[in-house]
Amino acid sequence: MAYSPIFAFILALLITLTMVPLLIRLAQRYSLVDKPGGRKTHSAAVPRIGGVAMAAAASTSIFLWADLTPVLKSILVGLAILCFTGLLDDLLSVKWWKKLLAQGIAASIVVIYGGAEISSIGYWWGVNVVLPHWFSIPATIIFIMGVTNAINLSDGLDGLAAGITIFIMAFLIFLAKINDVPSCYVPLASILGAIWGFLRFNTHPAVIFMGDTGSYFLGFSVAVFTILVTQHSGTAVSPLIILFVLGLPIIDTFAVILERLASGAPVFKPDQRHFHYRLVHLGFSHKEAVIIIYAIQAFCLYMALMLLFYPASTITGIFLVIALMISGSFYAAYRSRWKYRGQWWLDNLLKTFMGSKVRMLFERVPLFILTFLLSAFLLGAPLFSKASQPGTTAQAVILFFPILLGVSYLVDNEIIKTISRICIYYLLAFLSLNLLNGSTSSTRFLGFSSWFVAYFAILVASTMFYIKFASPESFVITPVDFLILLLAAAVPFIPANFSGFSGNFSPLILSIIFFSFAVEAVMSYGRMEERILIGSSIISSTLLGIKYLISL
Repeated sequence: MAYSPIFAFILALLITLTMVPLLIRLAQRYSLVDKPGGRKTHSAAVPRIGGVAMAAAASTSIFLWADLTPVLKSILVGLAILCFTGLLDDLLSVKWWKKLLAQGIAASIVVIYGGAEISSIGYWWGVNVVLPHWFSIPATIIFIMGVTNAINLSDGLDGLAAGITIFIMAFLIFLAKINDVPSCYVPLASILGAIWGFLRFNTHPAVIFMGDTGSYFLGFSVAVFTILVTQHSGTAVSPLIILFVLGLPIIDTFAVILERLASGAPVFKPDQRHFHYRLVHLGFSHKEAVIIIYAIQAFCLYMALMLLFYPASTITGIFLVIALMISGSFYAAYRSRWKYRGQWWLDNLLKTFMGSKVRMLFERVPLFILTFLLSAFLLGAPLFSKASQPGTTAQAVILFFPILLGVSYLVDNEIIKTISRICIYYLLAFLSLNLLNGSTSSTRFLGFSSWFVAYFAILVASTMFYIKFASPESFVITPVDFLILLLAAAVPFIPANFSGFSGNFSPLILSIIFFSFAVEAVMSYGRMEERILIGSSIISSTLLGIKYLISL
């Protein structure tokens, strides 16, 4: 099915958005929280079982939308082993050697049963180096374990590990397309959707942590799918491009290990030598440190894009130079005791010139605009978009939305409000995809009609304006906003020959993300605006249901 990756992404996103609030309440009730102290940067107890939501969401979406090949079955089994081990560690604490044993078992299942193997390391001075099985099998197992732990070690600041993994997963989808590995589309899209949903709650200040359950899930997924998309037979992409795809986690891990060895410190003992901790020690705020790490990882992926078809020897040489520059800069800044004393000048300027009354004006006006834009889209899009094919499950589901939304309109209950959010997210995603497929406009930009681009520009501007001027207890600018801007900036550089879901995937993701920001603003901070949005959704879902019944 051409659009199953898109539906897999949406389903994983919605499941995560639904599960995380429930897990937060569960963790608070049974004291399943991460308490401050030691190396930890948070000052209050935070639930630490958020990884359960990501793993459950991605696995469910993969089961429903993917073709369960032997390699994918082995991946799911490996993930189950690691997530169970991670959850035990989050709840009870597990000794390090037992965790390594579980990682080794999970990696062995994927390599031996699933056939995921690093068999080639690219062209070295004109010769394609193919590894013998007796060497490649243990090397692949060690690689998977190493990457799993590298992602785990990067989970030191709010939103850091999840944000880095989003960059990697988005690039792996790109590689899967140009290397013609369609079997990876749905799993990668599912994992990407699960991470996006989790980041809504994990960005600073985080209300939930992923724990070892989440970091093992992300690290293992990154390692295995990197192998699958770069070791595909017949591809011209150098397998060693993996160095830049995994860029920062690899550089950080090796730099820390070498520094511990040089100083005589235990290699496996946790400390604050990692790049993200160093940035905080250098005087950067939590938010600034995460954004800097995001920027470095984005640079690594840009280098990967530039070096896709270069020989392995060239890629390795350039990577070593960049790795030395990055790690050397961090080490030199730390040793020199240099301190960053800058501030977010825009925030300070706004605090100086914006009084409380003016600030309230800047909150209410954008909120009104968002309500109007969302309601107008919900009411107008069903009338002007092409009807879906008769009998599609996606539209049949919408038949139940008027009832669910009607209950939400009448009953003030947290669980019901969560269900209404899911219905509205689904409606907006469905209508956006419908516009991508059915628009007859000759003027198009990034797959959308020119009128939708203009509409969406106003929506994005109003959303970001509201976020910026909202009160401190409401939305605040976070590294996720920076992450979205980086991904949005990358969309025009995606090759134009992407077909099928790939051509629509990036613009659809961007529209869903900004729609979710706008819906969250309206649903959380405006009682009247919330009721208007729910009412518009009832009418919209009713119109779509009528169109579906007529098409039968």
